[in-house]
Amino acid sequence: MKAIYAVPATVLVAYRAYSHKSLTPAGIVVAVLTAIAHAVHPWNLPFVLLVVFFLAGTRVTKVKKEAKEKLTIQATGGAGGEGPRTHIQVLANSLVATVLALVHAYTLSLKPEVCYGWGRTLQDVIPIGIIANYAAVAADTFSSELGILSTHDPRLITSPTLRRVPRGTNGGVTLWGLFAGLLGSFIVVFTALFFTPFCPVQQGPYGGTLSSLQGGAGWGWEEKKYLAIYLTIWGALGSVLDSVLGGLFQQSVKDTRTGRIVEGEGGKKVLISKAVPKIKKTAEVRAAAFGHEGKKSVPSPAEIDDSHGPTRVAESGWAILDNNEVNFLMAVNMSLGAMLIAAQCSIDYISILKTLLPRERNMTTPPVDVLIVGAGPTGLAMGLELALHKVPFRIIDKSQVPSDKSRALVVQPRTLELLRRHRITEDISQRSTDVRGARIFVNKSQVAEVDISDIGLERTAFTRPEIISQAETEAIMALKLTSGYGVNIERGVEVEQMDQDATGVSLRWDMVGSGEAQEWKVFMSSTGFMILFPFKDGSVRVVGTLAIDPNENDAEGIDPTLEDFQELFNKMAPGTGELYDPSWIAKFRLHHRGVNNYRNGRLFVAGDAAHIHSPAGGQGMNTGIHDAINLGWKLARVLSGRKRAEEVSEKLLDSYNEERRPVGQKLLKGTDRMFGYMASTNYLWLLFRNFLATWVLPWVMSSRELRAKAFWFISELGIRYRKSPIVSTAIGFTGSMRGGDRAADGKCETPAGGDEFLLDMCRGDCFHLILFAGRGAQMATPADLKSIITRFTKPLATRDVGEIEIHRVYSSKADDESGILDPEGELHKVYGFNEPGYVLVRPDTYIAHIGLQSAMDGLLEWLEENY
Repeated sequence: MKAIYAVPATVLVAYRAYSHKSLTPAGIVVAVLTAIAHAVHPWNLPFVLLVVFFLAGTRVTKVKKEAKEKLTIQATGGAGGEGPRTHIQVLANSLVATVLALVHAYTLSLKPEVCYGWGRTLQDVIPIGIIANYAAVAADTFSSELGILSTHDPRLITSPTLRRVPRGTNGGVTLWGLFAGLLGSFIVVFTALFFTPFCPVQQGPYGGTLSSLQGGAGWGWEEKKYLAIYLTIWGALGSVLDSVLGGLFQQSVKDTRTGRIVEGEGGKKVLISKAVPKIKKTAEVRAAAFGHEGKKSVPSPAEIDDSHGPTRVAESGWAILDNNEVNFLMAVNMSLGAMLIAAQCSIDYISILKTLLPRERNMTTPPVDVLIVGAGPTGLAMGLELALHKVPFRIIDKSQVPSDKSRALVVQPRTLELLRRHRITEDISQRSTDVRGARIFVNKSQVAEVDISDIGLERTAFTRPEIISQAETEAIMALKLTSGYGVNIERGVEVEQMDQDATGVSLRWDMVGSGEAQEWKVFMSSTGFMILFPFKDGSVRVVGTLAIDPNENDAEGIDPTLEDFQELFNKMAPGTGELYDPSWIAKFRLHHRGVNNYRNGRLFVAGDAAHIHSPAGGQGMNTGIHDAINLGWKLARVLSGRKRAEEVSEKLLDSYNEERRPVGQKLLKGTDRMFGYMASTNYLWLLFRNFLATWVLPWVMSSRELRAKAFWFISELGIRYRKSPIVSTAIGFTGSMRGGDRAADGKCETPAGGDEFLLDMCRGDCFHLILFAGRGAQMATPADLKSIITRFTKPLATRDVGEIEIHRVYSSKADDESGILDPEGELHKVYGFNEPGYVLVRPDTYIAHIGLQSAMDGLLEWLEENY
């Protein structure tokens, strides 16, 4: 939670507790520490629930306080009722939630989760435990503080006859108290609905809404409604469990003179006397000894009682636990129980698919290692990657013909880097438009111009994005897959059902039916925005957005007309021109959703199946292609037939989710904000947005440094996987490049004397070990590098780590017929190698391991353990 909210809220709550004497001084200290522990969590949920519980609990304690004081008495002899709560009572109610919040914050630091989905992992179920904790303790507080005011005496829940007991008896329940507990639970759960960052509903890839995909799903209104009902009831059951535990293991003590229950200070146990005969005997002896004279010969009230009984007797329960221990035990059981039930109730998406797709048409085909469902850019990229690695696969798509719609428009530099291994980047460049900048209009007037013609990306062969329709991108990729690799794309095939077990995945499916440089122009107004994308063939794509009127019935199946677009065009940019000869016209709704896990056993999701969002920023198609390439080489490595421990294969496949899902989640969050900024129709926000676009944006765009940073971010060259479990950096290496970073590229002189980018020399179907000789006086000789290579390759005969290509790079001319020259040592500087160093590059050109050559001894063992 942001400190700007947490700090003042904590101070105010602490001051309220002090001024209202709700907590003892020690209780205030512990409450503040508890609040800090909750505020550490990146979500607002834990902190807000803590504050709501405190405020609601202290408020309900004050209800008819004077009346409640007359119903019980304190062990010290004073009036009954709840006094200031101690630090022990604070911990009894909030310690479980505190521990869970800290654990969840730690899991989020390892695997960031922008939104909350429904799944079975520890990260998924902990929020349920936190909500259940506060729902249960709130229910218990409301039940005890309001139930005592019932017009009827409570009944002992642990008694077979449900006998009547005095008010305040542990285990005593009333209908009013049970309803009060339900109210307390509802307040907490209702708050949680507003402050839990629920993931949006997930659209199933086979049609229909899959609102409960195993491994993570979105939440619609129905899911939230049932969650609220179940958690409210579960929290109310916490007060019942507290009554049962209290009735059995916490002794209730009754004052025989008043008939009222005696309460221990701060929830402590109340002691009773069991020595009745001794009291009677002592009174008789003292009276005889003093001859009935003097103070000591006067018996106490208990001694002159006809029964000579004690004034405090046990009403119910065994004296095993005190009230705080009962509360804590109840909180533990309700939190962990809710988490366990949540994990068990996570719905298997296979069963949902069967419900949504009831048709059964069995088509028996020979088994295949990999089946790719979908022949869009992501599926085609996966096919290209598997074909490069010579992995048998099939690729199917329910569309009978490729789409002619342009949809995605931008191919980013990082995507071009990854696709160059298939030798198709030249085809893309020849058919694309080079992006030089954009002009931005607000209310029909140009307010800013974004010029990137003077900005070239460094350390890459692709310095700018390319504008090309998705239809053309798909056509280029499909041609390479079919003509280059000899793969048949099976169209008109729709998956109807899939089943997974320990041996594999079985499916049922149905056969359906049987360079010029250009600038973008961006127009914004109070009704929406419009963007013009020029293509190389002279055509222009017009993209317009309009807010949907909730009071109007929007016909899904009716496409807009050319006249509709002309009307929008005239509103946004009057007098600019007339639209004519449309290639195609269509409308689409924007969606924003993502799954919680990109892997479920042998099933993997990528591209739109994993994350779908607005097209803002030109990231969606590119991210899907990156997903496919990241997964493709890992599948190929696992299916290569190499001998490796099963846990190594599982670790490698799991790394797909761990590396790509954080990227997808950041993409969802970023595009949602960007599109909201562009498309909002809120009047106040429009004023603010137009002010920024008119006065602030031109100043920002005048800074070459700021434009370069924004350009670098959009290019996707800065994506890295430093937190991945399968990358590492050698101990002692202090260079800026680390394991998980994209390998920096640059022009080098080849052994043949020509110029070529370093990564162009690295094939995409194997690992590459690049040995940097170092700079200046520390530069290693060719003999030194060859010695390192011998030491590294000698054990390869007995180790099955796959093919590794080795490259030797020198910062100055060296007598090495196979050496690569790094002019001026520029790449040495980028990687941080003054001394001889090494970089182990993965097939997707990310750094698997990096360090100095003096630390290479354990590299092979590390490679075996991770790949």
